Amino acid sequence: MYFDATYESGGQFVSREKWIHPTRTIDSNEIIYVIKGVVKMFEEDRKFEMHKGDCIILEKGKRHGGYDYIDDEVSFYWFHFQTDFDKLSAMKHVTFRAGDGISILSKQLLHSANTPAYSKEATECFLRLVLNEIYIASCQGTSSAYPVCGVISEWITRNSDRKISVEEISERFGYNKDYISRAFKKHFGDSLKNYIDSERVRYIKSLLLTTGYPLKQIAEMSGFSDYKSFLKFFSYHDAVTPQEYRRKYFNTHINHS
Repeated sequence: MYFDATYESGGQFVSREKWIHPTRTIDSNEIIYVIKGVVKMFEEDRKFEMHKGDCIILEKGKRHGGYDYIDDEVSFYWFHFQTDFDKLSAMKHVTFRAGDGISILSKQLLHSANTPAYSKEATECFLRLVLNEIYIASCQGTSSAYPVCGVISEWITRNSDRKISVEEISERFGYNKDYISRAFKKHFGDSLKNYIDSERVRYIKSLLLTTGYPLKQIAEMSGFSDYKSFLKFFSYHDAVTPQEYRRKYFNTHINHS
């Protein structure tokens, strides 16, 4: 799906005290993606209680705000944008799995928006990628000729903090490994081995961009007993070292309550 969208502003909001989102009606659309705590929002006559991993699109011209105070710490990414896409309501509220690309893309979008060296076109490219992730998540659950692929992909994501083999998946789910590999190729357009590796890379990237853990600790958390193997794996799949990747996307904007 291609989104013709214009980026206006964004940041990461953090509140460590009692807080409620202000009630307002604005002339732009807004994405809110929760990364910590609970956010209680309403839009017109609908209420949304959002937890970590939840994402909402608030549409321009519609009254929205918080419907209850939050006592605990809360943090979320927020982006204001313009678009003529007329199906935002179908993407209203989605939940992302741990390790999904939305957290990485959100960090990259903020870095691009707050780094003068990046062009406006680059920033809006990241915005379109974020919107595309939301669109894909909203389409999950549609019919498939290979429903087992959805079950297996979910299991892979939940276990992406360790090494997984095609043989292990074949034994666990009771399918011939060649059949599963063909099904994944038709369903996702990529091989099962590549899918496993890409989910592990996503997990590592999420740790690099959303935590301050040392690289050796991230290697252990990703199931690598050998630090050099961790560096080789990441560099092979992303063409940069983990340290270079983390440094590349450091420039974000955080606003506090």
